[in-house]
Amino acid sequence: KVTISRATASITYPARFMLVAAMNPCPCGYRGHPLHQCACNERQVAMYRSRISGPLLDRIDLHLEVPAVNYRELSAGDAGEPSAAVRERVNRAREAQKKRFAGGKVVYVHTSAADGFQVDPDAVRAQLTPRTKAILVNTPANPTGASLSSATLSALAQLGPLVVSDEIYHGLTYAGEEVSALQFGGTEGVCVLNGFSKAYAMTGWRLGYAIASRDTVRAMQPLQQSFFISASAFVQRAGIAALREAGPDADRMREEYARRRLHLIRRLGDIGMELGYVPQGAFYVLADVRRYTSDSLSFAFDLLRSAHVAVTPGIDFGPGAEGHIRLSYATSIGRIDEGVRRLGEYLSTHG
Repeated sequence: KVTISRATASITYPARFMLVAAMNPCPCGYRGHPLHQCACNERQVAMYRSRISGPLLDRIDLHLEVPAVNYRELSAGDAGEPSAAVRERVNRAREAQKKRFAGGKVVYVHTSAADGFQVDPDAVRAQLTPRTKAILVNTPANPTGASLSSATLSALAQLGPLVVSDEIYHGLTYAGEEVSALQFGGTEGVCVLNGFSKAYAMTGWRLGYAIASRDTVRAMQPLQQSFFISASAFVQRAGIAALREAGPDADRMREEYARRRLHLIRRLGDIGMELGYVPQGAFYVLADVRRYTSDSLSFAFDLLRSAHVAVTPGIDFGPGAEGHIRLSYATSIGRIDEGVRRLGEYLSTHG
C-alpha cells in the first residue's frame, strides 16, 4: 500500500538529536526546564528578529511547554463570556468544534483556489461584531499549503480584534516571502502560536509555545495550569536539542520538501489534476476532485480500497473543502510517483 501521508515520511529528519537528549538524565523541574526556556527564547525570538522591531522584542512574553494546538483554545476569548471567532472556511474542523464546546460561535470567511486561498480582509470586516473576540488564521496553512501575504496580514491586524495566528508551519515556506503576523500587529494585537512538530519533525512530542502580550498570556495561564501544567521533562530536553543542534538537519529537510513540492505539483498535472493555485509552504496540496465526486469521504475510502492510496478527504477540514482531497509530500519521491500513478489509474476508470 502507498500512503501519500506524513505517517510514512521518508526523509533525513533532525530527530536523532532529540532522541539522544530525551534519553539522557535531566533535572525534572515541575514548572519547566530552565534550559528549555533559555534555549527557546534564544532560538525562537531570533527566528522572528529579522521581521519585528527592537522595541517589540523587548516586550515579547514567550510561554511554552504545551502543544501549540492547545494554545489556540486558550486564546480565543474571555472565560465565562460567549465569543465569536472569525476564520477562513477551509480549516481543521476540530478547531471549530472546540470553540463551540467552550460556548463560542465560529463565523467562516470563504476562500478559494482562484485567489490562492488568501483571506479577504473586507470579507472579514463584514463579519465583525462587538462580540467578536478573535480572528484566527493559519499560515502556512493546513490543508492548502497557502501562505497569507504581507498585505493580507497587515490588513487583518488593523481590523481591531486580536489576531490569533497559527504559524506551526513557519519555517517551511518554499516560495514567496515568509512573514509573521507579529510584523504587523505586535503582541498587543497579535498572538502567534508555534511549536516543534513541523519545523523540527517532532509531531508526537506535543511541544508548543505562544508569543503574546503579557495580558494575553496571563489570561491563558489559569486554564493551562488546570489542564496541562507543563511538558514532560524528557520532552523539554528534546526541545533544547532541537533548538541548539538540529538546525542543519532541519535546513536539509526543508530543501527536500521544496523539491518534493514541485515534483508532486508536476506529477498531478501529468494526470490532469491542475491545482489552480501554488502552495507556498507546509507539506500539503489540496486537489479539486469535484468533477469526480461530491462526497470526498466516500471518494477517499474507495480510493484506499481500490488503489491502496490513502489521502485525506476535504470534508475533514470543514464544508469549504468538500469536493477536495489533501495530499502530503512528506514522503519519498518514489512513493509520490507510485501514489500519483495509482491515483491517475483510479481517476481514469471513475471519470
